[in-house]
Amino acid sequence: MKGCLVYVVGASGVGKDSLLNYAKEYFEKSKDKQNFKFVRRYITRPADVKNENNRFVSADEFEQLEQDNFFSMSWKSHGLSYGISKEIDGWLQNGDTVILNGSRNYLNTAIAKYPNLTLILITASPEVLKDRLMSRGREDLEGIRERMQTQRLNLSNVKRLITIDNSGELKDAQQLFIQALE
Repeated sequence: MKGCLVYVVGASGVGKDSLLNYAKEYFEKSKDKQNFKFVRRYITRPADVKNENNRFVSADEFEQLEQDNFFSMSWKSHGLSYGISKEIDGWLQNGDTVILNGSRNYLNTAIAKYPNLTLILITASPEVLKDRLMSRGREDLEGIRERMQTQRLNLSNVKRLITIDNSGELKDAQQLFIQALE
């Protein structure tokens, strides 16, 4: 692969979508940064969620796409199915930087398929996470507790790791994210 796969992970509520959306707009405005591709995920969540680069499909549609070998990567998390189209492989062959919102649970599988990926881990303090999850109103308190359970990542096989703390001002994390991608 000539290009670079940037696999962005972090707990729900750390601000991955805010950072990804900012970076996408930033690179779309920059004429000399056209080789940045932001991956659209296929997801089985209803289409009422804003600020996410997703294509919403039914569970049956998702299953059919998997059977048709449409996905380069797919996983299940929190009762939902997520998929990444094989178009990313063409982008990587073309030398593009491919940025996707990945899954912590799928990380080792992604590394096995794309061993040179760059992992960007977005973090935030537990207090900030709880406030953000409560304000977005997707889950009840039990769902929020479940999402806040810390998940230890095995990072021993990650060749390139960048960690960004998004506990403070969003603009600070946005600048760090752009610097990491460049």
